[in-house]
Amino acid sequence: MALLSLLYVARRDNYREPGMGIVELERLLACGSAVLEFHLWYLKENGWVERLESGLLAITAPGVDKLFELGGPPRRGPHLLEPGTPSSADEEGAA
Repeated sequence: MALLSLLYVARRDNYREPGMGIVELERLLACGSAVLEFHLWYLKENGWVERLESGLLAITAPGVDKLFELGGPPRRGPHLLEPGTPSSADEEGAA
């Protein structure tokens, strides 16, 4: 969940360049490459993570769905849009 959460935040914060490198992930997760590589293999095999053309890793749309299914990411700050009240321009357009 931590790995998917980090990749989710990277994609949410910069959807045009959403990737993170392995060294950065190792540092943030405080784990060695052997442990990280196994988890990345598993996530890639399930289609939840992909390697970009740049060589960085990024979460996929199914990965975002899986993360939310697991109850993550931790809520700190603004996230996905929530339904709100229509603006007056929206109401005029609907009339």
